[in-house]
Amino acid sequence: KYPPAQTFVLGCGVAGLAAIGTSKALGSVVRAWDVRDVSDQVHSMGAKWVKVDFKESGEGTGGYAKESSDAFKKVQQETFKAVLKECDIAISTAAIPGRPSPLLITKDAVAVMKPGSVIVDLAAVGGGNCELT
Repeated sequence: KYPPAQTFVLGCGVAGLAAIGTSKALGSVVRAWDVRDVSDQVHSMGAKWVKVDFKESGEGTGGYAKESSDAFKKVQQETFKAVLKECDIAISTAAIPGRPSPLLITKDAVAVMKPGSVIVDLAAVGGGNCELT
């Protein structure tokens, strides 16, 4: 027997919620995060919410997120690094219309991931959420 895959979904808009649903259907244990508090949607799909312990609203206009402050980004990246260390799959979908994709996964975070882990960066068209995209 093999333990289930551990998946981390970054960005819980339409693409992120679809990634959660597919990952759960394939038997993965899923954790998810978004700059907006959509924890109720994440929980309703059977995933666990990853909380970044920093007070700042990420609500933008039109249902999209706004750009975060540098202080928030530092705490955020440390939180993600700790979660990614335990994950086999990371799926990033975070985008801000008209702006480059936000950097969510640093090369330091990639370095602590398990050998053979996979990052699917769906925000690559805007430069990617991963520093190595």
